[in-house]
Amino acid sequence: MLANWLIPGKSFAALAALVVLTSCDPGGYAPPAQIAMPSGPEPANAPDPDAGLLVAMSDPDAEAHIRGDVFGSEAGSEWRFTGLHPAFRIDVPRVSGLNFYLRCSITAEMLRARGPVTYDITINGNHFRSPRFATEGDIEYRRPIPDGWVQSPGPVEIRIDVSPPWHAGDGGTYGMFLNSVGFEKR
Repeated sequence: MLANWLIPGKSFAALAALVVLTSCDPGGYAPPAQIAMPSGPEPANAPDPDAGLLVAMSDPDAEAHIRGDVFGSEAGSEWRFTGLHPAFRIDVPRVSGLNFYLRCSITAEMLRARGPVTYDITINGNHFRSPRFATEGDIEYRRPIPDGWVQSPGPVEIRIDVSPPWHAGDGGTYGMFLNSVGFEKR
């Protein structure tokens, strides 16, 4: 019927087979080369030599670095209140070329209630005093760590004594509103 109309004397099945066979030509392309991966474990990523120098309060492992006097908060919160003597332990991979780093915030309410604030900072038993902070807002404080204060790679103890305390309207006594603490490369 239809095949007789298109090509006289040929059957429709033969025409269909011819169309199918000629339309599936891959064009002579070979399959792509296969790559065999070497056996064994995956190679390790090179670690960042400066990773872990800083503890942000939003870090999932922040609690592992807090040694005391930092109040709890909701998971992932970027800021946490501290008491008057927060303490931390940070594992450092280097011993030289470090700055102490502290990021905290002073609100207008804190400033009105207690006036300017000072932080006495102790690193592995060596201490220094920050300047007095007398304005509201975020503070990023850095200070070079003298050679010898960090003797070898590994755990470093940081203590901060806050003076004067902030006696908040909720009846609590607080030290600072902390975002992050630790070290950074100079």
